[in-house]
Formats: sequence, C-alpha cells, structure tokens
Amino acid sequence: FLKYQIETKSIVGVPSIVMRPSDPNGSCGVASDAAGVVGWWVNPQAPGIDACEQAVKLMELTLATNS
Repeated sequence: FLKYQIETKSIVGVPSIVMRPSDPNGSCGVASDAAGVVGWWVNPQAPGIDACEQAVKLMELTLATNS
C-alpha cells in the first residue's frame, strides 16, 4: 500500500524497524518496541541529508532515557 522499504534493526538492544518511503527528499522513520511503541520521523527539506542516520540517533537517545 505505502510501498515503504522496511528494515528490521536492533537499536540499543530494542527490536526496531526503519521505514523509508519513496520521498524525493529522503525522509525516514524509526519505530521501536519500548514498553509500548515509540517512533521518530525525520523529513529533510532538501535532498542529500541522511534522514535515517538522524532518526536512528534520536531513537538511541530516546531509548537511553529508559535505562
């Protein structure tokens, strides 16, 4: 339906998924199972930025506050 590229990943030991839509600017989302579900989306305003790297970093920082 949405045709996202989905990648499973462990972020600080927490099962997560990374979602890449077919966006011309390269937006990216990350969702993790952390006593519920938490998610981050990064939507660059111009192409050339690694949005997934930024979304994963936000998730790492978020999950680190849980320990």
